[in-house]
Amino acid sequence: MTFFVSRISVFAALLALTPLFLSSPSPSLAQQDDEPLPVVKLSPAMREVPQNPYAELPCDRLASVTAQSEREQAQLQARKRECLQRYQQFIPADGVRR
Repeated sequence: MTFFVSRISVFAALLALTPLFLSSPSPSLAQQDDEPLPVVKLSPAMREVPQNPYAELPCDRLASVTAQSEREQAQLQARKRECLQRYQQFIPADGVRR
């Protein structure tokens, strides 16, 4: 019984002292309050991140893709040119299949 009572008294003492520890700031916290924090200002406007949906598309799937807008068509053509340049070394220079 005394063990249980002593645990309750220790717990009550900790609860009583907790506000004292929280109210007195440590010296390191007081020094941090003196320096102003950096302010990050965000605008409410939406920012459009330019994305190219065809950049990660494998070259063998480009034939089955259709572009909707002019910008997408230009991006698709650029990706097709990249793929053509990659495989240009395998195309014979005289155009004759062997």
